[in-house]
Amino acid sequence: MSKSRLATIVMALMILTVGFEAMAEDTVVTIDEKGKDTFVDSRDPGNANQAGGQVFVHAGHADGSNNFKLWALIQFDLSNAPANVESAKLELYRYSGDGTGTDVTVHQIKKEWDEKSASWSALPDFEGTPVTKVKVSDEKDIWHSFDITPLYKAWKSGKTANYGVMLRTGENNGETFGYYSKESETKALRPRLVLKVSAASQPATQPKATAESNAQAK
Repeated sequence: MSKSRLATIVMALMILTVGFEAMAEDTVVTIDEKGKDTFVDSRDPGNANQAGGQVFVHAGHADGSNNFKLWALIQFDLSNAPANVESAKLELYRYSGDGTGTDVTVHQIKKEWDEKSASWSALPDFEGTPVTKVKVSDEKDIWHSFDITPLYKAWKSGKTANYGVMLRTGENNGETFGYYSKESETKALRPRLVLKVSAASQPATQPKATAESNAQAK
């Protein structure tokens, strides 16, 4: 086999290797001190639950019926999060609650809010049409995952302001889901965003052997 032919094969293998190294990777963003989470309770409209000091946020109904509602509010600080992503999934760890399976919906929040003063009577504006909805089972001690890719991209592009999201359940059930908040002592169970970074945004590394291979081909 000629040197030029061998060099061509080596270069092709190097290009394939670099291509595989540039494949999309997952990046996990958790809520830090700049983020916030809380929940509001329709049973006590004026009360701020101040989940900033509690280890849980709730989505569902307060008394096992449809009479009262619990809605969770969550916002991540995305200032250092990557913009070019293939997917963005909000993940919450369910540790308590009752129910046999229902839809949990995620809604875009449209105005600023404070986790220590937000209440049912001081609820920030939000989009009525959900970003996504997921039918969850009655299992506990599992992650609930919600695909919010379009909203995340809108946040990062500046198309819409990032005020976070609200989670709620349907009107025809009495189920409640308790999720760990950013105050959980177990950091690994706090609310998180799992981002699959686009391969195009990965830095391309030229193989060091390229120059040497080209020299051998001459």
